[in-house]
Amino acid sequence: MIFKDFFSLLLNRYCACCGEGLSFRERKVCFACLNRVSKFTSAVCRKCGRPEEGYSFKTEGICRSCIVKKYNYSELYAFGPYSGILKDILIKFKFKNRSELSELLTGFLLSDPRFLHFIEGFNIFIPVPLSAKRLNYRGYNQVYLILRRLKSRFADITVLRNAVIRVRETEFQKNLKRTERKKNIINAFKVRNPGLIAGKRVIVFDDIYTTGATVNEVSRLLKAAGALEVKVAVIAR
Repeated sequence: MIFKDFFSLLLNRYCACCGEGLSFRERKVCFACLNRVSKFTSAVCRKCGRPEEGYSFKTEGICRSCIVKKYNYSELYAFGPYSGILKDILIKFKFKNRSELSELLTGFLLSDPRFLHFIEGFNIFIPVPLSAKRLNYRGYNQVYLILRRLKSRFADITVLRNAVIRVRETEFQKNLKRTERKKNIINAFKVRNPGLIAGKRVIVFDDIYTTGATVNEVSRLLKAAGALEVKVAVIAR
């Protein structure tokens, strides 16, 4: 313990979640916190990513709530629930200038067989774009940082960073009611070069899924641009 504390103090290495010193074998987050990260392991709804426990599922792995809704993407993947340690990591990554946590979050995806199966046959990845104002304030698009790391692991992945752009500022979705969120993103995005999308299988990537209004709108535009199929992948929902 004394050696670990000295090592942490000397190199200024502390857990991004609990603040405890990291040993030389620990990276970004201590093993104790990593062991508390929740991930989805049971069946989840193919449209909203909601776990099956406590919800009534219909045919083809779709929950009753999603049966009556219109989705512009074929399937959604979420690594885990937006709660606990995973939520803490995402908040620090997104709002506390901890861009280095992209390495940890990418590792979560690469360690999940569900994700590796989910992306098979899809080699075009598109991050949900930030507005220029938020990008300038934050200094980075957190979603793109993860995709850049994924690209370094898969030679056949193409990340189209600016294939979809924001054409107007929007309110933060988290501050709005469900009905307001849909209105908030109407005409907020644009596909810059449909020729890069037409006939392709595309994955839209975002960090957090709440109501799905944003990724559903981006998916709609990609389908209108000629995408053969669109899926959505997120870290948490």
